[in-house]
Amino acid sequence: MEEQDLMAHHHGNAAPVLDHRPYWQRAHHDWKFWVGMCLMLGALAIFVMTDNLALVPRLRWAR
Repeated sequence: MEEQDLMAHHHGNAAPVLDHRPYWQRAHHDWKFWVGMCLMLGALAIFVMTDNLALVPRLRWAR
């Protein structure tokens, strides 16, 4: 009988345990959050290091 209860639980027949906190409070446990954060920080670093994504450096006029 216990084996049947275990099988029923693993096949989704039992109610899952739900986390009742809002998503923004538990988002740092999600792998998609960390992938997005790494991509965003990488893009920000590239933006800053390339001087506003300029392919040609700005000309600084002497006055």
